[in-house]
Amino acid sequence: MSYITSPSAANAVSSMQKMSSNRLARPEPFKCRTANPGDLLRLLAAIVRASPDLRAHGGDMSIDHAFLERVMLAVSQVNQCRYCLYGHTRAALSAGVPGTEIARLLEGELGASPPEESVALLYAQHYAESNGDPDPDAIARLHTEYGESGAARIQAAIYMITLGNLLGNTFDGLISRLRGRPSPQGSLFSELATLSLSVLSVIPLGVFMALRMLFSRATGTTS
Repeated sequence: MSYITSPSAANAVSSMQKMSSNRLARPEPFKCRTANPGDLLRLLAAIVRASPDLRAHGGDMSIDHAFLERVMLAVSQVNQCRYCLYGHTRAALSAGVPGTEIARLLEGELGASPPEESVALLYAQHYAESNGDPDPDAIARLHTEYGESGAARIQAAIYMITLGNLLGNTFDGLISRLRGRPSPQGSLFSELATLSLSVLSVIPLGVFMALRMLFSRATGTTS
């Protein structure tokens, strides 16, 4: 497809693949942020609370698909989940985000992105860098810039991508541990427990959210 084969798109994909391969080739311990069972349960609870905002994404033209893909790439770049970086690089290209801009987002640079999205992208980076504990002033600025509804939708997307990032990293952390390069922030038990819990909870959560969405559409409600 043209959005993948163009030079700028190929550059973005190449940057992402290089980051991923370099990380796996390094001999030092796995250093990317991973999840423990408590992290997983807290994120799942936040996603359930935010599910009406997740459903509302498509209804707000000021926060379109490309906007959300930039937000999710900003979070993934901090957390360095290779699976999410790959998937959302492709999704961003499909949404029309230029490959040159994506390449800069993959380096943590926001200067090529639309100015009106800068507050959201800076907040997304800050949320990830603070391990999900953003400064109250940053939250207030997000709400001031995008309104209550817009800020809620951005935050909902951040919850979702953070969950994906941490589960992907926890899986890679387990692989790294089995290869003799354990993560200093976790343990074999924690990694196995988190991944097992994700199988038992994430799939039912997806089914629950899908049924909730169908019910809301059928009844015309928004919550």
